[in-house]
Amino acid sequence: PPVWGILAGLVAASLPEFHMASGKVFSIRQALCETQGFLHPVYTTCVSLGNAVVPCAMIVLGGSFASSPVTKHFDRKSVFAAISIKLIILPVLAIAYIKLLVSCGLMPHGTMGDTLMALVMLIEAAVPPATSLIVISSLQKKNVEEMGALLLWLYLASLVTLTLFIVIGMKIFQ
Repeated sequence: PPVWGILAGLVAASLPEFHMASGKVFSIRQALCETQGFLHPVYTTCVSLGNAVVPCAMIVLGGSFASSPVTKHFDRKSVFAAISIKLIILPVLAIAYIKLLVSCGLMPHGTMGDTLMALVMLIEAAVPPATSLIVISSLQKKNVEEMGALLLWLYLASLVTLTLFIVIGMKIFQ
């Protein structure tokens, strides 16, 4: 659904304006976004639904944590592999990539905004997986408890790894 929403927004924003025979100009963007537009109720409904997505995903994530105890469905190899790859190796690769971008001159460096951009890129790489994984598992009714247990361990480990990589990133990119 988020991808379909993005695509629909791109299409609505990029469609050209149509000049009517009566001299009026019609565009999908005006019909959706302006308060006088006849599609504005659709737009406000989509905005309301979009505002509810994150809280609903957090409720589903919290419910999955509650229904999957820490000791049940605990495969040490899978958890260790996921923590190693997502929370350690990927941020290290992101640091190397950001340094490469800076050294090639593709990413500016030196100002506070540039440091902030590099730090945001590092944080994006270092955070645990999105809650959409548990939503997908719930919708497909496959491995919900296992995914909940895995995400629980990833979120617990990210308390340490994310803090560590933010400190490292602040030292490197200043």
